Amino acid sequence: MFKKKQKIVYLVGALVFFILVKWGCSSVFAEEVKILSTAPRGSVEDIGETSAVIVSFNQPMVALQEIPEGEGTGPLLIRPPVSGKYRWMGTRTLVFLPEKGRFPYATDFTITVPRGISSISGQILQKDFSFSFKTPSPELTYHWPGDKNEWINLDEVIILQFNQKIPLQQARDFLQLTGKDPEGRKTFLPFRLRYLAQKEIDEEHFRAEEGEILLLEPEQKLKSGFFYQVRVLRGFPGTEGPLV
Repeated sequence: MFKKKQKIVYLVGALVFFILVKWGCSSVFAEEVKILSTAPRGSVEDIGETSAVIVSFNQPMVALQEIPEGEGTGPLLIRPPVSGKYRWMGTRTLVFLPEKGRFPYATDFTITVPRGISSISGQILQKDFSFSFKTPSPELTYHWPGDKNEWINLDEVIILQFNQKIPLQQARDFLQLTGKDPEGRKTFLPFRLRYLAQKEIDEEHFRAEEGEILLLEPEQKLKSGFFYQVRVLRGFPGTEGPLV
């Protein structure tokens, strides 16, 4: 009698286990597809943060597989468009890798996961999910001579380093060089402008690429006792995006 009851218990247990396996596991993901996290978001300070767009879902979206090489098409809508490849990290995290290793500077990007994308259990994303981020605008990161430097050569040239490449011809419209004599009279001074060549950058041990450092050279020799000022005007453009 005891053995008979024991068999019944085993049978009931096996039946419950079968039901859980057949219906219970799928019910774990019965809820609709949702986005748990995304990156990057908001204003990005370091362009390196845009080396990948990452979207994590609340349930498996693809079958577990070896890390793929990456595909040129995927479900994300990127505006403005950027070329790149997609890959899945595990079963729930989608990664987009931009072709050039990062997103362009000075640009507002909007990423949309369109409604209708489905998980392996057949659940779908009910409505579009969008997020956005902004890459850094042009910014002066270093200059020589330093601010209020009183000991400079009269044939000194001025170095302006930016966080991204700058269009040379447009840059001239956003730079001013002035000189003020001991009586306080200010004069706008003409200057020549060029890029610091890559060879010069390497020799001076700057961490930059050609196009990021401008060399401003006054057309006339500086005068002793004068106060000189370089102004970088608002709206200074970059070469990669429209933001200033």
